[in-house]
Amino acid sequence: MPSGGRKVEDPRPIRDKAYMSKSIRKLIIYLSEHGYDRSISSQILTSPTTKDFLAIISFLLANVDANFKFIGKFEDEIPSVLKLVGYPTTVGRSALTAIGNPTSWPQLLAALSWLTDLLKVCARPSPVAALELAHRVLDAARRSRRAAGPLQHPASRHPRAPFA
Repeated sequence: MPSGGRKVEDPRPIRDKAYMSKSIRKLIIYLSEHGYDRSISSQILTSPTTKDFLAIISFLLANVDANFKFIGKFEDEIPSVLKLVGYPTTVGRSALTAIGNPTSWPQLLAALSWLTDLLKVCARPSPVAALELAHRVLDAARRSRRAAGPLQHPASRHPRAPFA
């Protein structure tokens, strides 16, 4: 969010059927090529369950950091993680409480599509970029859990310098 707390509108046509179909195909290809072990189809991604969405976003974040797991409420953690990895718009908590809803799903699908693109870019030229992304994800998780106590994550035993 820019200063002043205004919500940044997504410039992509995220509610356009063609754009959504393209995002679904891209996501299916990425998941299939990278060993996603659950059933995935365009039918599932047209109106996913919360369980489907969590499995997909957990898989994508595990491609950033193999040890990543949601410990707290995912509704609280996902916006922080996306913000810290540089997602240019905000994902509201309300969208995460109604994942398969036709008004919420386009925003969440766009975030998954963007995360897929980010992972593709990070995988290409430089392992340093992927490592920096992993540190950002871990830092986001740590910040979102401060009120809940220490992070129950194996990587938290080895503090790292922040990359922000």
